[in-house]
Amino acid sequence: MRIFQAVKRTAYQAIRRGVKRNEIISSLEEKFIRNARWCQWACAEAEDTIHSQKELIGMYIHDLEAKIEKAKEKLERTKNSIHRKGILSRIEKLQNNLSYWQSHKEKGSNIRCQAVP
Repeated sequence: MRIFQAVKRTAYQAIRRGVKRNEIISSLEEKFIRNARWCQWACAEAEDTIHSQKELIGMYIHDLEAKIEKAKEKLERTKNSIHRKGILSRIEKLQNNLSYWQSHKEKGSNIRCQAVP
């Protein structure tokens, strides 16, 4: 299983670099394991991971937009200046995260699971 995971990670990185699928599979066979079926499966799983990451970007954007709207509604109801200051800082943080994810969507890039700045 450890070898298969290494093959999958290598295939993922090769796909991100833009290497063609057939070249990836042949290089994986030479480097790791002589079983072509395992290399094809690893390549398919790496492609699925990239596809799901791109789908998640849209979900992140949708969720952040909903959170910003909710915070703006809360800001309208709040009269305390200290609470308003906290809500404004939350809105600013959410808008920064939204611009981060929108830039990924515009570039068409995918991301590894990483913390949002």
